[in-house]
Amino acid sequence: MTRPSPLHFTFCVLALLASSACSHEPQPPRPDVVLILLDTTRADRLGPFGDAQAAATPFLDELAAQSVVFENAWTGSTWTGPSSATVFSGLFPPRHGLVQNLWAQVGVGRKERADENLKAYMADVDLIALPTAVPTLPEHLVHAGYQAVGVATNPNLCEDFGFTRGFEAFHNLGDVDAAVAVDELLELAHDLDDGQPRFLFLHLNDPHVPYQQRKPWCPHDDPAECSNACRYASEISYLDGQLRRLFESAHIGDDALVVLVNDHGEEFNDHGDIGHRYSVHQELARAALIVRAPGVAPRHSTMPAHHVDILPTVLERLHLAPPAEHDGVPLIPGLDDASLAQRPLLTHRIGGKEGRVLWGLTVGRWRLIEETPDGVLELYDRATDRTEQHDLAAERPEQLARMRALMSELRDGLKPLPPAHVRVDMTDELTDELIKLGYAGDQH
Repeated sequence: MTRPSPLHFTFCVLALLASSACSHEPQPPRPDVVLILLDTTRADRLGPFGDAQAAATPFLDELAAQSVVFENAWTGSTWTGPSSATVFSGLFPPRHGLVQNLWAQVGVGRKERADENLKAYMADVDLIALPTAVPTLPEHLVHAGYQAVGVATNPNLCEDFGFTRGFEAFHNLGDVDAAVAVDELLELAHDLDDGQPRFLFLHLNDPHVPYQQRKPWCPHDDPAECSNACRYASEISYLDGQLRRLFESAHIGDDALVVLVNDHGEEFNDHGDIGHRYSVHQELARAALIVRAPGVAPRHSTMPAHHVDILPTVLERLHLAPPAEHDGVPLIPGLDDASLAQRPLLTHRIGGKEGRVLWGLTVGRWRLIEETPDGVLELYDRATDRTEQHDLAAERPEQLARMRALMSELRDGLKPLPPAHVRVDMTDELTDELIKLGYAGDQH
């Protein structure tokens, strides 16, 4: 007899939790939906999730006090493109296929960066994008009568990758200040019809390198006295104020459905490195997920949550059916479901030497990091070691074997969808932007 896989269990739970979406009863007017995606933002540097090193985030603190704060949430990847694609599609990266960022997909590294023919090489390249057969979140909402506008500030959230599908207007501004991005979204929102619900999407890149010193949060007069960590925290405090301005100026009321999440985090020597290189440790893989849903009491939840859950969560709140292909569950109906406490969650990162791949698996208190084939193997007990400093792989061989067996089973169940290929001219401007953000090196 074949034993159902953990992913199959997840799908069954989703079908039960979302059954209300098929109801034919009259539904109330749908609320505005707001999705905020914060680039390179560590969960523990935000007030609602943070420790002593958390940045000052008074607006997010207020938002969290009205919301469900998911303290045990995880990202699809530790790269912007793949993780954002998971948010938009509700699929794990190996399923949607967009597993690498722009620069990595064209195979350019430091050696090629020095080549005087770099920009000629970047013309007319083949990229893998989100599968066209998979509807994205904005496409679902527009089909349900929403007006959708969005602004992004990282070149990886581009039209070629499929991120603009469904939007009436989507402007990728490149790496600009949060104030510029908010101004742009406010202008787009101003032109929308008051008689239809709105879907507003905003991606902010401020915490990404190069970090800027923002006063008064990083107050040093001599920039040399301001550490990377100080500048990074000041970027987060700065965008917090810009988010307040967005909500006030766009009249985003308490009746709006709001989802705020990061794409991934950032390392500051937690495991001997700085940035977000080839790693799936918790400082990169924890998701800062906040959901404010009308009629749902605020709380902090330790329920396992993931990027794949954002799409089905939004659709369930709007009484819309989930897509045929999905990997997540609607989170709000499952808040008190004890059966989800041991739900397995995966983080994926391609980019190792000779095609190696890092996988992170979180199940309850345990976290496995495994590199395939036959690479890094680490086991952590997050109940006693939340920062993943004490590798228990050698001390707990039985637990390690159980986690590895589950990891293998989950990987085998990740059936990829037919990929979408696009031909892209990586313009001089785009190439320069990627170099500015550090993608030409080996850390991103």
